[in-house]
Amino acid sequence: MKICVLHNNFYRSSGSAIVIRRIFESFEGHPVSFYFAGCRDQAWGGHTAEQDTSWMPPGVYQEFNLMRTGPALASELARFANWLKKTGVQIVHAHHRRLAMLANLISPVTGIPVIYTGHNTFEWSRIFWLLAPKNTTGVSSSVVAYLRRATRARNVELIWNPLAFEPMHAEPSTSDPASVISVGRLEPVKGHVHLIEAWKILKNSGRRASLTIIGEGRLRADLAAKISADGLQDLVTLEHYKPNVQDYLRRSSFNVLVSETEGFPNVVVEAAAVGRASLVTDVDGSRDCISPNTNLPNLVPFGNPEVLARALAAWLDDPVKTRAEGRLFYDFLKNRCDTQVVRESYQRTYGRVIQRRHTGEPLISIERKTGVNALRE
Repeated sequence: MKICVLHNNFYRSSGSAIVIRRIFESFEGHPVSFYFAGCRDQAWGGHTAEQDTSWMPPGVYQEFNLMRTGPALASELARFANWLKKTGVQIVHAHHRRLAMLANLISPVTGIPVIYTGHNTFEWSRIFWLLAPKNTTGVSSSVVAYLRRATRARNVELIWNPLAFEPMHAEPSTSDPASVISVGRLEPVKGHVHLIEAWKILKNSGRRASLTIIGEGRLRADLAAKISADGLQDLVTLEHYKPNVQDYLRRSSFNVLVSETEGFPNVVVEAAAVGRASLVTDVDGSRDCISPNTNLPNLVPFGNPEVLARALAAWLDDPVKTRAEGRLFYDFLKNRCDTQVVRESYQRTYGRVIQRRHTGEPLISIERKTGVNALRE
């Protein structure tokens, strides 16, 4: 089985790129060959992050400038189609909306079916509704619901983000005083400014818990300045990107993620895999991470430091419940995200799509009146 994975970038801090790598690694020892096509979209998040293709085998990665428009895009699409046929791939697995539509647009020429995996929710788009592939997967219940609303896909499956869960034989220990971690791109959507505001409230109430923020992005200087201005240098540390983030999670009491939007946050799964719970905002994707049996306040509103501070205080003031919450997260997400579970789900999906292709079912059954110049998302 040969799969082409199509994405706009493979930046080291991109959540979807991390998921792609983990899917690839989960198939080690199985009869599946992967090829990778990227665009090196330098506008990602307004910040040029480091591209990481070091984990890919030699000779399987190729770049195509599919973020262009007009005649230049048509030329790149032709080059992409020729490369697909040359490699002999049987499925294009796209992880980006625009690229999924483009691959689907040329599937009558290539004869190759397309699977789109959605990593987030978006506003309804007519062009996406028209051109989205008929085979789709979503990484959370919220994303699956979005795909059912936003596409005419015949096949929509829920396949969570993969991660290897280490054995957990007892409740994890925690640090004293409490040490909290927050991992994510340093961009406005991640809400770090509100988290720092909440930490100022906690300090003013007499709590001395430490907070470590790990990430890279355009807001680093602004966040560092705010930490200093709020007099939090002794409690809040701003760290750069770390490839071994789970080592930091193991040493923390719990994780906090206060994003404005999420498809399905990798860091919550990473924390759960080492027995750490996460306090998150009440947004799509993050809701899907929470066990119905939780005992501490969670799902706080985005952008409200006062409510966030009260929830944080409840976690910090009850370390026994916080440790028990970690076990709940572990059990809840392991059943959904463990590497073997996710690999088997993708393996079944790939097999079904290839089988349908060989039965002669049309790859695309919609009338197209929209050209590639409209694909500007």
